[in-house]
Amino acid sequence: MIRLLVVLVALFLLWQLWRKITLDRDAQTTKRLRQIVLSLGAIALLAFGLWMAASGRLQFAWVGLLGLLTLLRKGMFFYQLWRRLTSFQHGGFNSFFQYAKRAGEEAARKRKTAGMSRRRAAEILGVPANASKKQITRAFHAKMRNSHPDVGGSEKIARELNAARDAMLKS
Repeated sequence: MIRLLVVLVALFLLWQLWRKITLDRDAQTTKRLRQIVLSLGAIALLAFGLWMAASGRLQFAWVGLLGLLTLLRKGMFFYQLWRRLTSFQHGGFNSFFQYAKRAGEEAARKRKTAGMSRRRAAEILGVPANASKKQITRAFHAKMRNSHPDVGGSEKIARELNAARDAMLKS
């Protein structure tokens, strides 16, 4: 009974450490720390198995390990479900509709650029037809600085510039 209690306490402490790892850290540090925690968990399970084997209760260790694996799989399912529900609660329908709106705008932009030839796009941007990505981006930014609707330009010209840039970069 004491052995089981020790293992449960160790697993609880590893779980708490796992939760605290993601707070205020970059992705690479978080990944490395999670690898360390997983290694510690594997070592703890291996030590428990060796302990049970040394005491002649190996069959109990196998049953416990299989039960633990089942609980972990179900636990991960419920954890992912909880994360999705809380993210939906924080973002709600607004985030869904914003995503749908962005997807619609992107589809409309793709439809507009589908009909534009590379030559026409090069004329709009004022670059040669075989221009590099860097030249296209520079010309786009230079023209957009003067014709953006926020600085008094027209939306139509800004849309044409966006379509021309997309057509040039995709082909």
